[in-house]
Amino acid sequence: MDTDDCTEQQAKDFKDKSMFKGEWFYPYIVPIFDSPDLDSILKTCGLLPKRKIKDDEKVKIYSQVFPIDKSYKKTDAVQLQELVDMLSNINETNLEQFVEYCLACKV
Repeated sequence: MDTDDCTEQQAKDFKDKSMFKGEWFYPYIVPIFDSPDLDSILKTCGLLPKRKIKDDEKVKIYSQVFPIDKSYKKTDAVQLQELVDMLSNINETNLEQFVEYCLACKV
């Protein structure tokens, strides 16, 4: 969740899972958030330029950060572990938890 798309209360309720209370899937929820948004997190990591970029340039960069572009030279697991390492020190996100989960599920 990008926290710039909601109120502070909604962001809090999402992060602490209280918005999911009473739902059958509550025990399985791991809220993943980016404050204020994914672009700012990737800028903090140095993966997106600080300047304003066009959507087509952003798509190209995103496809390199998240390994869907098979022409990228590193293996997916190595690239994703590097992303986890970059994200681990940023308090405004917990996206690394999702990426670590994906790495653990890799067959």
